[in-house]
Amino acid sequence: MTTIDAPKPESTYSYDDVPYPSHPFEATHPDHIYSLAKLFKFPATMPENARILELGCASGGNLIPIAVQMPTAKFVGFDLSSKQIDEGKETVAKLGLTNIELVAKSFEEIDKTYGEFDYILCHGVFSWVPDHVQSKIFEICRDRLTHNGIAYISYNAYPGWFMRGMIREMMLHHVKTIRDPMQKVKQARALLSFIVDSTEGQTTPYAQGIKQELELLTKHSDSYLFHEHLEANNHPMFFYQFMELAKSFNLQFMSETNLASMVTSNLPPKAAESLSKLTNDLYHRSQYTDFVTNRLFRQSLLCHSKISINRHIDEKSLEGAKFFGAFQTESANGAQELAPDVEVSFKCTNGRVLKTKNTVLKALLYTLTECWPAALPFEEISALVTKKLSDVIVTGEQEQVSVPKVCNSFLLQLLIRGDLDFRFVENRFTTKVSERPCVSSLARHQARTGTAITTLRHNMLNPDAITRLLLQVIDGTKNRSELADIVAQLIKSGTVKVTIQNGGENLDMKRVHELTVDRVLEQLRKYGMLQS
Repeated sequence: MTTIDAPKPESTYSYDDVPYPSHPFEATHPDHIYSLAKLFKFPATMPENARILELGCASGGNLIPIAVQMPTAKFVGFDLSSKQIDEGKETVAKLGLTNIELVAKSFEEIDKTYGEFDYILCHGVFSWVPDHVQSKIFEICRDRLTHNGIAYISYNAYPGWFMRGMIREMMLHHVKTIRDPMQKVKQARALLSFIVDSTEGQTTPYAQGIKQELELLTKHSDSYLFHEHLEANNHPMFFYQFMELAKSFNLQFMSETNLASMVTSNLPPKAAESLSKLTNDLYHRSQYTDFVTNRLFRQSLLCHSKISINRHIDEKSLEGAKFFGAFQTESANGAQELAPDVEVSFKCTNGRVLKTKNTVLKALLYTLTECWPAALPFEEISALVTKKLSDVIVTGEQEQVSVPKVCNSFLLQLLIRGDLDFRFVENRFTTKVSERPCVSSLARHQARTGTAITTLRHNMLNPDAITRLLLQVIDGTKNRSELADIVAQLIKSGTVKVTIQNGGENLDMKRVHELTVDRVLEQLRKYGMLQS
């Protein structure tokens, strides 16, 4: 008798078929959320003492790095993709973590047996699930948040998503008869290219919008395009609609994770003036700000409706805060640039260009850049700025200025404009290269597996070959000389190549190896990779 194997059942969950890359998202880090809460006088739980739940954790790319950083906190991650949860569990086992649990279940199965959480994170999920799951997410936030708990929920927003939604609908129509996910992606890209080619030379908003979307998608992976544009569910909302739902579950808006996006004065002057006359209501102001900025994505923080929130921010609100920021400039940091008649241009990480002749402000921006990536308290910043200014002759009005007072005022202005960031917690990395440097166990694991490296600032680093190889052995047991010996072995074996300019017969290769180690360690220091 001939037997025929039954066909394997197709996966019913798209994230098993097309896994979505699991990465860290800095805005979801409890340190960031806690700091925003403290700014608003909200009594949030210190991250080290918290219980943290992530809804839609995938393989733990966002949650596991936080668990590594905070061994005294407790973490639970839920995702419907058993494939990705298994990958995450494998990483947890290899790292020997005991403070995190990853669960392959539906959100519907989260009940009181899991206890309460101080932080609930839900990134890249809300807009991509059916209505009843959206309601369940709000229900979990209502029922499973502690009294002072905070929920993070990101979602696609209108009005920005109207253009993108139109493009999505065209893609869905074009691929509706295709079953294979990768073929769907291929044809979706082909459709966009066809439309862009067909509108070549046109300057209409439609033609420009299509072109911009194609340029955006060429920078993203196939999995991003599939889950962002070709999923069955993708439901953008206006902010007011999102908040109507949240209020029905006794939840209120605390803040956006991007503080600057909430500040009306950051809008064009006419818009800011008109909006201030139109309404003083936070929700109305937030919605009209979205209208003006054409916002297409929100990262909102919610809490229980009965908690008091003080959103008045002044210099006293920043007592105890630590500040960090990096500013690009072509000017040297010297006495000439600090003179009051010299204008210097600084480019902020948010893209804004700040031009100033103010001596104290220039010294402040130079100081923050020199100390990057460390977050420094005001007293230390003020002392460094004062010392920097003591090396130059300050004339005119500057002689009458109180440096600490002016520094404090500028820090508040820069923070509100989004030019720098702040924390009310200690740095989780060191900015000093020790005799025996060390990176996290997670970074060493990721270096071995060939994936992107998660920094201790909770973002990603894609290192070059020599850095990736050295990362695997920077474990606190080897000094610079021993690391240089490893570089020598890697070069000798042909595993890596080091390009040497202006080399010669008398080239000191040992020095080359040492300089290679110094370059790698400086890069790791700059990106917040080194730990004490």
